[in-house]
Amino acid sequence: MSALKKLKALSQNRRCTHLGIGPMSETTVVAVAELASNLRLPIMLVASRRQIECEDLGGGYVNGWTTRTFAEFVRKHDPAGYVILCRDHGGPWQGYHEVQKKMNWSDAMASAKHSFEEDIKAGFQILHIDPSVGLEKAPTSQETVAWLKQLFQVCQA
Repeated sequence: MSALKKLKALSQNRRCTHLGIGPMSETTVVAVAELASNLRLPIMLVASRRQIECEDLGGGYVNGWTTRTFAEFVRKHDPAGYVILCRDHGGPWQGYHEVQKKMNWSDAMASAKHSFEEDIKAGFQILHIDPSVGLEKAPTSQETVAWLKQLFQVCQA
């Protein structure tokens, strides 16, 4: 049974808290993989776009990992597959490069979509779609819903 299916089964059979940990170093990731394996329980590694990002969008600040190299490192240390890769705060202007370049909406949205596509290719199983950030001001409720729908379509394809 996959770690994600096991997590779902745990949720359905009893009331419990699920643990998600930020992948802030090699040591943290290895410790999470060892703990999950020893306990035979799924544990989520939850990375923001600023922490871990695909190579062509500039990578993230944690350990020089790109989405692909991070996923490969996790798989190497988690051969039993208990670690669930998760994206936190995926959306436009959630990556450093989008803010630094002061990208317009269209470019920031394209960047966010590409980031999600790379997450999915790398094996991320839980995606937090977060279109709540604007470049100069927070989006309206209507904009947030519209952006959410666009990002969701990319992720479900």
